[in-house]
Amino acid sequence: MIDADHGETVTPTSLHFTTDSTTAACGRPRPLESLTGDATAVTCEPCRTTASWLEYAELQEFADTLDDGADGDLDLITYLRGLLDHDTFGKWHGVLIDIQTAHVVTQVYDHLKPEQQGRYRAMSLQRMAALAWKLVRQG
Repeated sequence: MIDADHGETVTPTSLHFTTDSTTAACGRPRPLESLTGDATAVTCEPCRTTASWLEYAELQEFADTLDDGADGDLDLITYLRGLLDHDTFGKWHGVLIDIQTAHVVTQVYDHLKPEQQGRYRAMSLQRMAALAWKLVRQG
């Protein structure tokens, strides 16, 4: 099917790229089930030419080159400290970790009481990071 507004081929089953879970990067309104944040799964050609898709695609390619820290013998906090020591990106269970996030997660951990540290360690990386950034924003 040819999109009348843009003159490009888009099928009803095209998978569109999104960074906010509501809008396709190509600007076309789409049902939520046709949106994905996985740059490698996008089938909409107009989406694949947007700057946001290209940035995520490059980041995905970079992430694929990293070894996953969860595959080793280290716990997450020790792994994050290693990233800080080497001033580098990392990956934990497929989630890319930047140096700033590694820093705030370990800073929050260091300021917790021992009994709270255990609860913090039990969280997923995503929950740890969300909590750490929330605390940083609160000051």
